[in-house]
Parts: sequence; structure tokens; C-alpha cells
Amino acid sequence: MTGRILLVYPPSRTQSHTAPPAGLLYIAAVLEHAGHEVKVVDANAVYRRRSSEDIAALARLYRPDIVGMTIVTQTAREAYRLAAMLKENGTRLIAGGPHPSLVPEEPIRFGFDAVCVGEGE
Repeated sequence: MTGRILLVYPPSRTQSHTAPPAGLLYIAAVLEHAGHEVKVVDANAVYRRRSSEDIAALARLYRPDIVGMTIVTQTAREAYRLAAMLKENGTRLIAGGPHPSLVPEEPIRFGFDAVCVGEGE
């Protein structure tokens, strides 16, 4: 079974990326190779910053089957706020990255359906 997947690096007030996060691109490549339709959104891209509200609106239009979100400790609070917005539409959420790998129970408490511990790809 294939699906529509949205991969997200959530907004941060302290981060700016001049290139997309490699981890999300690796995961996107693996998923596309398996036949899934994948969209990657880096909210901290210097060329196009996005708010959590922007990402939630995009998700409503794209209608992904699953949203995968990279979470680092600095973005955890905003990631959980975004997760609450996405859950309003019944979206299934998977947390990954360094923060969930250290405290895998935390994203579940904030609405994520699953946590990927370690390397996602």
C-alpha cells in the first residue's frame, strides 16, 4: 500500500537552514522509492520560512496519510503545538529525530501516534 506523506522540520526562532535537512531528504528518497508520494517542508528555510499555521494549512490542502516530523529539543514545544493543529484533521503523526530518540514517551503524550527511535531511513 502506498500513500501520501508529508515530512516536516518544524519552525524555530533560532534556526535558519540554507539547505534542507539531509535526514528528511534521505527518508523522502526511501519512501519515494517504495512508491509513496512525498512532500518535504523545512519551516526554517531561509528562502521561505513557514509558521506552524502555514504548515497546518498546507496539510489541509495536501491531505497526507501520515506526517513525519523531525524534532530537536529546541523545536519540541513548537512541534507539539503543530501536532495539535494537525490532529484536528485526524492526521496520523510520527515523531523522529534526536529529541524523540532520547525521550520517546514525550511525543506520544503530545499527540503523536508513533515515535521513530534512532535513524529513520
